Amino acid sequence: MDPIETISQHIQAAPIIAAITLALLTIHYGVVWLLNQRKSTNVSDVETHEYGTEGGLIADMMKAGSGSNDLEQREAKERENPPTSLRIIPQVPIRTDVAYNSWFGGHPYLPEEANWPVAPNDHMHFLAQINCADIHPHVWGGAGPRKGWLVVFLSESWPPKPLIIYTQTLGKPRSAPTPSDKLQQWFEPKMETGLVYQPVSPRWPVQFGVHTMGMDDPFDWQQDNAITGLARPDPRTAIPFDISQPHFRPFDWASTLHILKFIKTQKQAQRTAFVDRNAMKLKSNTMNPEQLAQYNQTVTQMDSQLSKFQMLLDTAHNQAQSKPFTDTELEASFGLISFFFGESFFQDNQHDYLRAMYEYCKHLYTQAPNSLPDTHRPYYESLWAYDARREIGALGNIPRGNIDLFIGQDSDDVVLLELPSSAMMGWVWAENRDLVITMKRSDLRHSYFGNLGLHLTT
Repeated sequence: MDPIETISQHIQAAPIIAAITLALLTIHYGVVWLLNQRKSTNVSDVETHEYGTEGGLIADMMKAGSGSNDLEQREAKERENPPTSLRIIPQVPIRTDVAYNSWFGGHPYLPEEANWPVAPNDHMHFLAQINCADIHPHVWGGAGPRKGWLVVFLSESWPPKPLIIYTQTLGKPRSAPTPSDKLQQWFEPKMETGLVYQPVSPRWPVQFGVHTMGMDDPFDWQQDNAITGLARPDPRTAIPFDISQPHFRPFDWASTLHILKFIKTQKQAQRTAFVDRNAMKLKSNTMNPEQLAQYNQTVTQMDSQLSKFQMLLDTAHNQAQSKPFTDTELEASFGLISFFFGESFFQDNQHDYLRAMYEYCKHLYTQAPNSLPDTHRPYYESLWAYDARREIGALGNIPRGNIDLFIGQDSDDVVLLELPSSAMMGWVWAENRDLVITMKRSDLRHSYFGNLGLHLTT
């Protein structure tokens, strides 16, 4: 056959071969995507089919191949705008006259057909639920859904793994099938501290604000800038600790018991740490007689303190069952503490004491803001307002710290969600860093959240 004729036949056949190849690849990857989506989210067929844009993933891929994809046209137009992120800020004060559709912590709202995600020998901890309708059009360069909700989970074991359920139905509050009983570093404080023990973080409604790259952040109070002015001082430094001030004192039997149990728990932890530090010396008999005597004396003193604290707890518990709470009863309990442990006990233990009050008031406030007394609410709202501006989350743009992945306006990797270490939420991401969830822009375009990356800022 004439070489020119052979080449001509191949050229004529190329479009047919290319079309068949594209169709096969499209079907293959579409099926794989649907299977992965079912595996990663544990939702029903109905919910899975809602994950793509109108017409589903395969229809989107065919549109992309034909060059008529509205999503790509929208993204191309959005990339003309400056890179934009959406700041996520805990709402302080919490308003009781409006309904919130996005929040950190608490319980997720899931449709009936969606199951709580599971992981082998692990617990999936709920982090946040984001209303996609509140996501600014410029975020992610226009990619990603603008309706429905992103429900974000994270495994507790190391290395932690993120998981996202994308649902277009808000559903109802859902509790974990088996609440976690682990004391993981990611979710602290997570210890039994009395009547306000919570196996989940507090549910904190969030508000959103748009930040354009290259401009001062109007939501960050940590640094001086042209929009917010000078960095805000921490209100904790403006009001020194004084146990006689009303906002530093328990205000009912529940808060009193909580304070006592919290401090007892911390004392138990200190004893355990002391014994562990000396365990090898005891085992190897490397302590001299003087050191051994000092060790035994310290352990005896710690055990005596714990025994006295337990007696105080029992007394307070009995009083709570039989007597109304009054300042007189509180003074009696505090008087016993000073008698057993010295007048400077509260001052010496103010860190644990203030942390206990912070935790108690935080959980009470997020459950019912008006339940926090007027003597305490203004002070703690000032703390939470300050913390909220230091513990800002974000959708899109580049993370505030460094991660081991290049993120740029034209890169295929995008920051889906950034969450800070947070005293308000009890999140501790490896020495108070930020947790960053990333994904491919091509996946985000089709609302496919089955291939997520997780990074910690440095």
